[in-house]
Amino acid sequence: MVNDLLLPVLVTCIIFLTCPVEGVEDQKSKALPEGIPHCRNVKDINICLKTAIEEMLPRLKDGDAVLNIPPLDPFFLEKSNYRYSRGNVQGRLALRNLKIVGISSTVITKMDFKVTENGTKMTSEVFTPKISTTGQYKAEFKFNDVKLQPKGNFNITMFGVSSQNVMEGEFIMNNTNRYLKLKEMNILAPNIEDMNIRVSGIFADPRLNAIFEDTANQYWRQLYKVLIPETRQYWEPILVALANEFLTTYPFEELISISKNN
Repeated sequence: MVNDLLLPVLVTCIIFLTCPVEGVEDQKSKALPEGIPHCRNVKDINICLKTAIEEMLPRLKDGDAVLNIPPLDPFFLEKSNYRYSRGNVQGRLALRNLKIVGISSTVITKMDFKVTENGTKMTSEVFTPKISTTGQYKAEFKFNDVKLQPKGNFNITMFGVSSQNVMEGEFIMNNTNRYLKLKEMNILAPNIEDMNIRVSGIFADPRLNAIFEDTANQYWRQLYKVLIPETRQYWEPILVALANEFLTTYPFEELISISKNN
């Protein structure tokens, strides 16, 4: 679930390495690594940003310790926990040792980025041809008097993943430095063209487990539409924290290419 939602967060982090802020006086700052594209005095900031992000994604595939950006492809997430409750169905799901492959092939299909005196706002659409996630899970589900406590490994591959995202950040002061902090994230449920699910441990009997896999692969669209809104309260803070871990490492004027408004 987190895998297809990480994309807009990673795009956000890259944007603040490349975009200029009009009306801000140039000032001395520590240099960023060479090769980072800039968008200075361009006619269309959004086209420039789109190109810059797509250049940066492959570069950051192995991460960048200086920028405090972890490896993007594969991307590793130690854990992610969820709860679900609707009607007679309640459940808990703990995911561990997640490995996500495919993020570096992401492309930006639409971009609208604005900077104000108090912060930033970004509206974007992104597309990734294929994302695969492997890891371990431990779950507890209860339906009326029936209780299941499966655990095992899983492998989920999604094809044609696209999402629409709106993110807003605010400037915060720390001593004399100004930092950007992501405060609001609105990610519409990503659209997925197809999905393949492989999971072990649902049932001890391999034949029953195979039946479960077949059913999940047949009805994944219905399950996905239900789970995304129900689990938003859990994955949204994770994504905001991931973005802010990077954004609050450097003062805003050191992260971006600053240009003076003419």
